[in-house]
Formats: sequence, C-alpha cells, structure tokens
Amino acid sequence: MIAGTHFVFGDYDQSRPVFDARIQRARCALEEMEKTRSKCNNGTAVCLVCPDGLVVLTLEQEADETIDAWVLLAASTGATGVFRQHEGAMVAIARELGATRLTFRTDRKGWKRLLGPEWSESGDVYSRGVS
Repeated sequence: MIAGTHFVFGDYDQSRPVFDARIQRARCALEEMEKTRSKCNNGTAVCLVCPDGLVVLTLEQEADETIDAWVLLAASTGATGVFRQHEGAMVAIARELGATRLTFRTDRKGWKRLLGPEWSESGDVYSRGVS
C-alpha cells in the first residue's frame, strides 16, 4: 500500500493489458501510450494499481519551483473512472511523493463540472494543491 491507499506499485507492461479496453476508450494516442510506457520502464514515472484501476504518475518541477504530480494515464475496470473514484488517494500519493500539485491534461469536455472547487483549469490542464 502506498500512502495508506489501496494502490501498490505495478509493472506497466504486466498491468496494462487488464485495462486495455478502457484505455482505448479514453482515446489515448499510440504515441502517448508509448511515451508513458517508456517513462515507466526508465523510472521517470510510476505505475500504480489497485483492484479496479491503474494510474501512471510522473513528477515535474515547474519554473515557479512547484512540483507537479502529473497523471499521465488513469484507467479503471469500473463504471466510473479510477481517478474520480480515488481522487483522495491520488492526492495522498502526490503529497507522499513530495508534489505540491496534482495535475492532469484531458481533451474531454465536462471535467470542470465533475471536479470540486479546489481544482483550477487552464485550457485542457486541471490542477489542485495537495498540501
């Protein structure tokens, strides 16, 4: 368990096939999937799995010295997405990793109304503090 959540570290190549149908439904470009895989394999991103989902996170330091925990991929086996189901866990994990913000990019419309007031939006990027 990581940061008291149901997530554990997983191997991306072994974990991904379980979630392939959901990943494909999320309209992930093959190029982005390969970048995500490469980051997991070279240690610059971590693959986290729980019974109903997979999340890939990477840390990036921004020019203003904040550290973003970027969600590169989130896929679930459930009706609602793993990110929505486990947002609190993602915040706890990001905090444990030393991040100051949790951030993700999406081209899907509607996230604004699904997220709480702690989230900010800039184009297709959403972020929130984790302290």
